[in-house]
Amino acid sequence: MERYRYGVWKKESDPKWLRGGNEGIFKKQFMENVVGIKATKGKNMGNKNKRKRRINNKLIGIRDQRKKKRTLHNLEIFEKCGRW
Repeated sequence: MERYRYGVWKKESDPKWLRGGNEGIFKKQFMENVVGIKATKGKNMGNKNKRKRRINNKLIGIRDQRKKKRTLHNLEIFEKCGRW
């Protein structure tokens, strides 16, 4: 049986570390490679909204959390305005 995890197909016949015994490591690598976020603690990886917010702030270049929260769909507006 094959499973799809973090962009890679993994077979049950693969060694345990490939099968997903160390999910935290795969999550960490996924966040660093694909999303481009330095993942420090595996404990915080499960918080989807926190991760989304971090991605948004990284993409738009906003460091100050107190500024108005902008979401991913606003990126289309930025692209049209040439603010990117």
